[in-house]
Amino acid sequence: MFPNISLTQLSDKQRDVMEMRYRYGWTFEQIARRLRISRQSAHELLQHAHLRAGLPRLARRRVRPPKPRLIRQVQLSTIGEG
Repeated sequence: MFPNISLTQLSDKQRDVMEMRYRYGWTFEQIARRLRISRQSAHELLQHAHLRAGLPRLARRRVRPPKPRLIRQVQLSTIGEG
């Protein structure tokens, strides 16, 4: 399931969260409901499991592409007409 990672160092809950998240693709909300914990606690369990297993940290927030900028066309008036 996770090559070159020692899952024996993880607690039972951490191991369960990793399996639910990566093997079955569950969301944090689904994991939280199953374990009867908050969504934030499910995220923290996975975060601690990553650190304990020697994996990189999870991203703090979803990276979104920048919003497209609205470019307005400006018409310049000519000076001295008239």
